[in-house]
Amino acid sequence: MSVAEILAIIQLHPREFMGIFKSGKFDPRLLESDLRQIREYYFLKGFFDAEVTLERQEFSQELTQLRLVISIDEGPRYQIGQVEFDFTETPLFTSEELREVMTVDHGSEWDGEQIKNDAEAIRQLFSDNAFIDATVNPTVIYPLEGNDVTLKYVISQGSKVSVGEIDIRGNRSTKDEVIRRQLEIYPGEEFRPSQIQDSLSNLYRLQYFNQIRPYFDSSGAAGDRPVVFELSEGSTGRALFGVGYSTSTGILGNIAIEKKNFDIQDWPTSLSDLPGSFTGAGQRLILEAQPGTEYSRYRLQFFEPYLSGSDNSLKVSAFRSVLLRSNYTEDRNSAGITLGRLFDREEKLRGEIGFRVEGVTVENISSTAPSVITDSAGKTPVNALDFRFDWDRRVFRPDVGAVNGWNFESTYSRSGGFLGGDLDINKVDLSYGWFKTVFQETDEMRHVFAFKTSLGYAHDYDDTDFIPIFERYFLGGPRSLRGFDYRGAGPTEDGVEIGGTVRHYGSLDYTWPLLENSMRGTVFADFGNLSEDINNFEFDEYRLGVGGGVILYVPLFGQRLPISITWTEAILKQDSDETREFSFDLGWVLR
Repeated sequence: MSVAEILAIIQLHPREFMGIFKSGKFDPRLLESDLRQIREYYFLKGFFDAEVTLERQEFSQELTQLRLVISIDEGPRYQIGQVEFDFTETPLFTSEELREVMTVDHGSEWDGEQIKNDAEAIRQLFSDNAFIDATVNPTVIYPLEGNDVTLKYVISQGSKVSVGEIDIRGNRSTKDEVIRRQLEIYPGEEFRPSQIQDSLSNLYRLQYFNQIRPYFDSSGAAGDRPVVFELSEGSTGRALFGVGYSTSTGILGNIAIEKKNFDIQDWPTSLSDLPGSFTGAGQRLILEAQPGTEYSRYRLQFFEPYLSGSDNSLKVSAFRSVLLRSNYTEDRNSAGITLGRLFDREEKLRGEIGFRVEGVTVENISSTAPSVITDSAGKTPVNALDFRFDWDRRVFRPDVGAVNGWNFESTYSRSGGFLGGDLDINKVDLSYGWFKTVFQETDEMRHVFAFKTSLGYAHDYDDTDFIPIFERYFLGGPRSLRGFDYRGAGPTEDGVEIGGTVRHYGSLDYTWPLLENSMRGTVFADFGNLSEDINNFEFDEYRLGVGGGVILYVPLFGQRLPISITWTEAILKQDSDETREFSFDLGWVLR
């Protein structure tokens, strides 16, 4: 064992940096504790014969300093000669199946930490098959001679456990059915802890609850365990009045009402009943007005995820946005209705088909504007069908968001043709995200790695011979490619961004808690490319931005105000790109 390893596990240390980091004070009780800790550490690592003693104590002449000399006789490190399994009942798994989840085997050096982890992996294997009371105890059998020991796992698998009655508690406003349809466990089924975790993820995804605590009720017959979900409801309504700022879109006013657990049938019976009304059915309502100096938007949206208690959904929306650019103004008005269906609750497979009607006006065009802008001038009616498929296997935790799993989303939009309107184009958008908890201190205090990528392609047909400026893809800014200005990466004409018809971008992100979950650190690498034509999409034109920053969540009027501060260096860029190292975003974003 190295000296650094030993110093890392003891409490007594020399004085460092004027005693600020380590005081250097001697405590006889800590000395005894450290000697014991060193012996236990050596035993844990397989040095069963190690001897650790205090050889001597040397005082300085002034009697102000003490030098401790610890003698360590490591002895041999024992190896695992063979692995045995001792079952107290007829085994559910063979020895070969158990070895598949283990990391140590015969020939491995003894490592108590790995052996403990293997014991937990074996126990989890039984638990995932409804033997949740299974116990796995590793023991060591010493040889009469030599350094090869026998590792024996004594396994008591117990009896299978089934789910009894499921009780929901603490839901003062949310209807039982809204909660139960998110659960992955059902009475009478074999109990599996993984289904509890999936249920928690589904409930946290709703963002209705501050805390969720599942546990067994003490009542119930043997082998039949009632399960309780104890909930603490959070605020599901937000009335936001404020001002936000983004380096990509300028100053934004914000007047918004968002109700995530809306109930359109829960009308108040009196004025005093108003604060608790319209709550509990799991619907979503958004009323938003966001006027800004460069970009403004206004939105009304109602979403019913389980129409009449079925797996069908309904979304109705109206939208207006105004984009002010130096060379033109884009004014978009839109209304639409979308029907969807949840095909598989466990796999979270959802499909949607929507119809929207839009009117897009491009005006205030400067005399030096590129041809793609001048050719898009005037008002263009757009009628479109949107087909969307979503497969979401992410695991969510409060405040952190997605912590494990993946999601895939595809959208096909067809405008014009038999639908009418003046625009005939097809658009295909694909996106994928993968999330992994690398390390966790608690269930919410997690270090999370994320990979995200998105691909989009637009193509004209019939009477349309080009993609207008308002249907093109753009690249750059905090939502697509950090390190570059908003729409600052991609094709240009006379120094003006003209967008493209093919876009690919993605990111690698690592985030971790700095101050519980009120502040998270982030390091990232963003990459992407945008081309005016698919035949001119060149891999050597990819952009790359690398950076880091912090995300703050500041309590304000009962809500959490997100503030994102990042610094990004554009490592790969093109001559026409506009870069931005510093990015600051303040304000709520309603998606």
